[in-house]
Amino acid sequence: MGNKSKKKREARKRLLSNSKTNEDLEVSLQKKQHLDDSVDIVQADNVGSAEKDKPLEILPTRELIGNQLVAAIRDRQFAIVEGPLGCGKTFLGRYASSVLGLPIHVMQMGDQIDSKTLFGSYYCTEVAGQFWWTESTFAKWLQAPGVILLEDIDAANADVILKIVEVVTSRQADASNSEKKLDFHNEVRIIATMSGKGKKTAVLDRVPVRIRVKSLSDDELKRLASKSYPRVAHLSRTLISTFREIESVPGTGNSRQLTSTDFLRGCSRLALLPDIFANVETFAELIDTWCLADPKQRADQLCNIVASSLNVNPDRVNTHLSVRQPEVKYNEHVVSVGRSKLPRKMSMIKTGRHRLGHTRDVVQLMERICVCVSHNEPLLLVGETGVGKTSIVQAVSDLIGVTLDVVNVSPTSDSDELIQGYKPTTIGRLMEPFTKFYMEVFTENFDSKNNQKFVDNLEKCLSSGRFKDYLSLVEATAMEALQRKGTNKDERWAELLVRARQIRDGLEKGSAPFALQKCAVLEAAEKGHWLLVDEINLAPPECLDAIVNALSAPGTHPNFRLFACMNPATDAGKRRLPPGVRTRFTEFFVSETSDPFQLALIVSAYLPTVSQPFVENLVKFYISAKQLYPSRYSLRTLCRALNFTADNMFGSVDQSVYEAVSMAFLTNLESEEEGVMRSKIQTAFRCEVGVMAESKDDAASSAMSNMIRFIYNRIRDYDEQQTLKDWTDIAMKEMSNFMYTMCGRNRRYVSQLLAENLNNIEKLDGFKLMEKLQLVFIFNRPVSDEFVQLLKDAKFEVDLDNNRISRFSTEDGSTVRYSKSYIRVSKKRKEREQDGGDERPKEEEEVQEEMEEARREQIDDIEIEREQEEDDVAELEEQEEPKISVIVLANHIENIAAYYNFKKLQKDASEAQEWMTDMSGDRILSVKSFKTLLKSVIICLEQNAIRSGSDSITLESILKQLSELLVRPLGPHVLQEASDSIIQKIREVENISVRVPPSILERSLENLLMAIGCFN
Repeated sequence: MGNKSKKKREARKRLLSNSKTNEDLEVSLQKKQHLDDSVDIVQADNVGSAEKDKPLEILPTRELIGNQLVAAIRDRQFAIVEGPLGCGKTFLGRYASSVLGLPIHVMQMGDQIDSKTLFGSYYCTEVAGQFWWTESTFAKWLQAPGVILLEDIDAANADVILKIVEVVTSRQADASNSEKKLDFHNEVRIIATMSGKGKKTAVLDRVPVRIRVKSLSDDELKRLASKSYPRVAHLSRTLISTFREIESVPGTGNSRQLTSTDFLRGCSRLALLPDIFANVETFAELIDTWCLADPKQRADQLCNIVASSLNVNPDRVNTHLSVRQPEVKYNEHVVSVGRSKLPRKMSMIKTGRHRLGHTRDVVQLMERICVCVSHNEPLLLVGETGVGKTSIVQAVSDLIGVTLDVVNVSPTSDSDELIQGYKPTTIGRLMEPFTKFYMEVFTENFDSKNNQKFVDNLEKCLSSGRFKDYLSLVEATAMEALQRKGTNKDERWAELLVRARQIRDGLEKGSAPFALQKCAVLEAAEKGHWLLVDEINLAPPECLDAIVNALSAPGTHPNFRLFACMNPATDAGKRRLPPGVRTRFTEFFVSETSDPFQLALIVSAYLPTVSQPFVENLVKFYISAKQLYPSRYSLRTLCRALNFTADNMFGSVDQSVYEAVSMAFLTNLESEEEGVMRSKIQTAFRCEVGVMAESKDDAASSAMSNMIRFIYNRIRDYDEQQTLKDWTDIAMKEMSNFMYTMCGRNRRYVSQLLAENLNNIEKLDGFKLMEKLQLVFIFNRPVSDEFVQLLKDAKFEVDLDNNRISRFSTEDGSTVRYSKSYIRVSKKRKEREQDGGDERPKEEEEVQEEMEEARREQIDDIEIEREQEEDDVAELEEQEEPKISVIVLANHIENIAAYYNFKKLQKDASEAQEWMTDMSGDRILSVKSFKTLLKSVIICLEQNAIRSGSDSITLESILKQLSELLVRPLGPHVLQEASDSIIQKIREVENISVRVPPSILERSLENLLMAIGCFN
């Protein structure tokens, strides 16, 4: 019988291969169905590599369909396979390509693809401002043998569909946005699938070859399950009956549409169970894959159907779903969460990142996540905002020790942002691939040891930003190599010469450089990280394709795992995830925890030392607030308040929880709602603290005291002085909602109030004398005589500089602090003593004069010749001296910092401009003072110069940039006065290899910024 059937199939194939008419190719199937593309994916994921290399086998009931498609492809006809989701359209294409021995390429169509970019686009190159035509993947497929399968072609735009039909009909491909013609390979075949979800297009209606299929029948599912997973063959009828019953349960508008993929996913899990006859274990795997994608009410209904078919009693169902709490255990090598076990990477363990209460719901979800990871299943978590979807995945990744990359997508996201794309970059980074290619060619054609000096010069040009000089050297080398006599010339020199000239042209044009950079999805797939895509349902179609295709891309790392989160599509602006994408994921619905016992566990996880009544009161308040405004609050709101309370920045848990709850629960409320909620907060927490309602001024005073305490707790052990503005910003950022609630003021007001409190430190209540002393010293605030007397009475040794403490020490010497100005004066005094100078004790006025001089000289201790000073003064007295805006000068320093990529200096200069504008307006600097400061910078650079260094910058280059970016923009009146010293110094170092470390340059510019009076 077997031989006869085989002969009949071979005869049928020969008959179909000789068929040439469209009538023979038109197939209308009423009783025959086929497998889905996703079925093929699931099957491939659960077989060994040896089985994947075998030709695809098709069910006997689908063999006729497959052969009809083979005949259409062999006849170079454009065939469309149409049918509902899960019927096996893509598998038909894979089967046909395997029969013909051609590779298959699958492309997901969407409305974001247009007819122009279908064949390619213009992309940026290493040459700034230059664009180069690059063929698309589809265009490359057209030029090589293979079968191109266009998924869901009815979802594409009409112009794309028309273009594809034209390409298939004429077998020619000309890109409308390029003059280049594509060579259409003779062995290219194109087919497409339709699911009926897209728009109807008249162009597709005229396609003659259409193969219509329906969903898999029960017999076909049974054959497929028995063949793919022999261990579940005896359960196949029961499984199919249960699956069909679940399918028939009416769903909500957001319910998941089950397909054959979900059926086979459940079979795959059962096949790996140690004991397949254990009903509870079987029940657990089936409900994970078939039932738990819906909210609790419908999920319980579906779970009861599975339990009934497996003879699991209702008590055990209730225990499994609502009582059972899986145990979390781990050691150095293994993590065990309930029924799942995963290897652990100790080198990647992150501690202290998440405070996560191990409630029943959380641990059950952690178990399901780990099971999906062990089965290599993409996971989709659906739930409202703030229920903990992202946090639980992060906690699992931290526990196991893997890197989790998180990507937030939106309707404006682009596939280039996820995979790879051209992004703005620096010239230096853009030159890296060119430099690598050049050094590769150079070392193969020249002796590197004999040309070490030349190679060093190349590195110097790159490190100092002299890219034009570097390209000149490259061109000279290429010309010399090309002009050599002999026949064995390296053709790559000509390519290098052309590329170098192109890059030079781009630099001269001043065009913005771009570079191709890998993005989150591609990096995670290649490195084996976990990838979490948040709000995946908001992503445009091409982004969804990029994300899903990463699962089966050739270079995907075996440890790569994909997670996705989204909100239910119940609110405005929330889109539904396409069914074709959704079916690729194992899906779970994440409900918000409302059980008081579980909420108490969460509170205890953040606040482990508080009393039980305290926990109960906080849980009771959260439940009542949630009932009052259910759309305003979520578990995230509670956790935000708990996190703030855990820091206990006020030194009292009662006060901290009151401020934390006020911060978290009074945000984004209407005025009427805010009044109601404030009353509830005061009822629940305020009365316990025993604090009466304060006036607005009292509230502001209390808030300021708390803010100073917040700052002190962080700078209590600091040695170096800090800027008050920076810490004002930090405190307001950390305490923003609290500050606005209590003060209702902006940053400028808070900064002034903070400075006033520190200037009157002796009147500040709630702080010890040592704490006050540390505050005024660190922030260099003026102190009163009364405060100094208090310090002396307490046996502190104190030195003053312009009413500011420059040095202090405790009586026992355990704590000593020095300011920079005090150190400079001491150093200067010591140098004079070593030089044999006047060793008589200095008067107090002389010491004060030295301190004032050191405070003014922020850059370097230099001696200005008195004669030169007098000459400058005489000249300036004859005419009105030009003035320089300090804000403008700070802006020029910011530009220099941006040029050298000094990010901290760039930020400081920007904030200095804002500070000057907010606090006191612009200041004026004389040209003479600026010239003196500039000379100090140059002297500082000279004194710290070195002869070599891989990261150092030539002094000549620095001086030129100072002239161009700092002096010249100030105007001709300043340029004439201040550029003489720079020009003279450039001439001196022009032919000398003098270099300066970048850190010295950055520090000199920072000191210049301080010297011009931008900061106190």
